[in-house]
Amino acid sequence: MEEAAVPPARGRRLRKHQRLRANRDFQRVYEAKQAWHGPHVVIFFLDNGLPIARIGLSVGRKHGNAVRRNRIKRALREAYQKFEHGLPAGYDFVLVPRRRETLSTTEQLGADLEKLARRLKRAGTG
Repeated sequence: MEEAAVPPARGRRLRKHQRLRANRDFQRVYEAKQAWHGPHVVIFFLDNGLPIARIGLSVGRKHGNAVRRNRIKRALREAYQKFEHGLPAGYDFVLVPRRRETLSTTEQLGADLEKLARRLKRAGTG
């Protein structure tokens, strides 16, 4: 029998242990006041003491109706999945898109994630 092919990153879901779900987790990351402000997204981060990185998304109503907000969240998740190998493990990340008239592409969001990864590595934490 042939081995099953690895599914592409698109369509792969984030597992529960990879996501921030509780409000207290989001609040803990925000209260740490560690953030990187990129051109397309603000990324809050906090050392979580775990061997994995976890992600939370926060897309407010100012970004439009539910359809538009969900589209933005899909782009953020796809960018994270595409570039998560470059991010250091052991961090909680909360991604908050900046208000823009045009929707940021996955590549633009991924570039912001890569810049954050370089910053964390330069600081000696990655």
